[in-house]
Amino acid sequence: MKNIFLYIEYGGQNKYISELKYSLATLFDHHALTPDEIWVYTEDISRYANLPVTPKSIAAELEAYSLGGVYAHRIKPCAVNKALAELPPDTNLVFVDTDTYFKSSVTRRLSTISQRHVLMNKFEKINPYENDVLEHLQLPSGKKYRYDTQKSVMFNSGFLGLNREHIPCMKDAIAIIDGMIQAKFKAHTIEQCAVSEAFRIHGIAISEVDAELEHYWPSTDKKYMHHHLSKISDANIDSRGLWTERLQHSWWRARLHKYFVKG
Repeated sequence: MKNIFLYIEYGGQNKYISELKYSLATLFDHHALTPDEIWVYTEDISRYANLPVTPKSIAAELEAYSLGGVYAHRIKPCAVNKALAELPPDTNLVFVDTDTYFKSSVTRRLSTISQRHVLMNKFEKINPYENDVLEHLQLPSGKKYRYDTQKSVMFNSGFLGLNREHIPCMKDAIAIIDGMIQAKFKAHTIEQCAVSEAFRIHGIAISEVDAELEHYWPSTDKKYMHHHLSKISDANIDSRGLWTERLQHSWWRARLHKYFVKG
């Protein structure tokens, strides 16, 4: 089974483009890949013309994917669903958040993806929205969904490994997001809960991919990484256009930076 890695970047903010460039460099540290095995969905493909990736425009879809800006995180499952439909036969899709870098190979883990098994970054919690109610939601698959305080689950979606057989799950995940928005769920994390829930109700097992990568989503780590990524020079690149500098990041370094470094 082949693998295609997917990044999504929109908005053109330098800090997120830098996240992607650093993640890409670490991806190549541990995997031998060609440009056609790495897709970047973006509204401006020129941003990635000098990198070993295949940029694809989603400029025309962003408005609909985000419900006119109501919920930007909805873009991710919509883009993943689009990519699944575009996959060649016998190929896994590996979505990677830009704020993620690789510490070792995930190739062995990707070989476990199947119709009944997918990969996500990390388990977070059961019943993440204990005060919210959603019932009798009709899904595209024909299933009916209710948020279950005993069973509803949330994995972090910073890494996602799946294939074309999971298109019905992604369509249902998008519908669950829309249902949660309609039901006034306020949390910005409903996207990753909805994806996790779609897999759960379809009876698909989820395994964590955590040790092999670092998803630095906490704000303290984000600020640390953004500070140091902003100092990497584009002069320090290899023949493929990839950054050669690697950062020293840890939980402690990020927290020391918070208290002792300005900027």
